[in-house]
Amino acid sequence: NFLDFLAPLTADEFKTQIFGKRSIAVTRTANPYPEILTLEEIEQKLNDGCATLASIGIIDENGAKMPRDMPYHRGEVLRWSPIAMKKSLVLDKLTNHHSFVMHNMTQINRHIAEISDSIEDEFPGFHTDLHIYVSPRPSSTGYNVHRDAPQHKIYIQLFGSTNWTIYKRGDTEAKSLPLAEAEKQLEVDFKIEMTPGSALYMPPDVFHHVVNGNGPRVSLSFPFIHDPSRIRMDRTHI
Repeated sequence: NFLDFLAPLTADEFKTQIFGKRSIAVTRTANPYPEILTLEEIEQKLNDGCATLASIGIIDENGAKMPRDMPYHRGEVLRWSPIAMKKSLVLDKLTNHHSFVMHNMTQINRHIAEISDSIEDEFPGFHTDLHIYVSPRPSSTGYNVHRDAPQHKIYIQLFGSTNWTIYKRGDTEAKSLPLAEAEKQLEVDFKIEMTPGSALYMPPDVFHHVVNGNGPRVSLSFPFIHDPSRIRMDRTHI
């Protein structure tokens, strides 16, 4: 259950005191959940270059771009032929210190599917996804200071560490700011080092900035939005 990561907060405390109101971090000195997702599972999914729904995005300060090829025959898209990831490009980017993010990952294994379902069970009418962030080196690329909407987020540090700056809500209408500009326009709410097993909840529209720690890292982000019109995903394990 996703609430296990936010313990000792109870479900009632989270929903009445935290949810939609403010960010909160729960830090740990050891990771009690090391097996919820393995590096081998990430590698297997990353190397399935035809699994286009994985949506691999290479990260820079302006966002995440999808490296894909779409096969053509006589100028027409081959509908029966899969859109494939440009794996050589991805490998080159990773070798040159780029981070990447994998979207649509709530069914990567049974543990992740159960966590995702627990969010939607606790918040009826909400839809969730899992974004897996991987940085191969401390100096790997990252986003500018930015905010996300309309999604709430639950973030779990799996391997390595990240240093977060959470800002108070300001008056700017910008969605993204260079760090130097953010330091002029925004007031810091808190800073936190996220170590393995640590978790963070962040409501929509909260500016934040993330810097890799002193080694490779893997982080899990569960964004979830209120959209009763969506059909709930069937994550039954086969």
